[in-house]
Amino acid sequence: MGFKKEVKWQLFLTVLLFGFCSGSCDDDQPNVVPPVNTEPSLVLQKSLGGTGLDQCPIVQPTADGGFIMAAQTFSHDVDVSFNHSNDADIWLVKLSASLDIVWEKSLGGSVAEYIHNLWVLNDGSLLLGATSNSLDGDVSWNNGSIDWWLVRLDAAGEIQWETNLGGSRHESPGAMLQLENEFIIAGSTASTDGDVSYKLDDGDRDLWMVRISDNGDLIWDNTYGISSRDEGGLAIFQTVDNGFLVGAEASGDVW
Repeated sequence: MGFKKEVKWQLFLTVLLFGFCSGSCDDDQPNVVPPVNTEPSLVLQKSLGGTGLDQCPIVQPTADGGFIMAAQTFSHDVDVSFNHSNDADIWLVKLSASLDIVWEKSLGGSVAEYIHNLWVLNDGSLLLGATSNSLDGDVSWNNGSIDWWLVRLDAAGEIQWETNLGGSRHESPGAMLQLENEFIIAGSTASTDGDVSYKLDDGDRDLWMVRISDNGDLIWDNTYGISSRDEGGLAIFQTVDNGFLVGAEASGDVW
């Protein structure tokens, strides 16, 4: 079913509580699992946004029992206090445990920024993995076309640093692994220049892995793939020998 253009969208957050049986197990039957009520019940719900299009929320829990949300916004009103343009900004919202807005801010420039990932780091700070096509506002640089835009913020939402990574074509960030003082990020690139030091061909996107310092400085990068299209990394883990295991997609297959 289609929606008329004048219909405005808002973000809709819902918290579900699953109830479990509180009775104890029979001591004579230690392998019997107590019955579980898997029927969810609605505890809280809240709509957030403005009169424009607000969509694609990513929500993570925070140490204080609340939540942090990153989403797209085209709004300039109601819950959204500011937007850099009439295009997409990233809307970052700190919520209490009862889903009340503690603070909110928009991140971006005069063109479009899109959120891909939001991570709460070990020290409680935040790292945004986004794409950017701007060269103003909060965005200090662009390599051409759509870059990775990585933004680190403190727990109060203040920018600590931001950096653009990529080349003259399209990049997109995927999964992140936090090390002691560094980050490994797996995504995709279609570029053969800029921050992309090597690419197998000048065709479709390759898997692009980047290692950056705690301050956002590029340490190394490498691409992996074949001549057909290879999507960016969707998951990344560190192995016992200090290597990395990356889950990706290549030409419609799991790679």
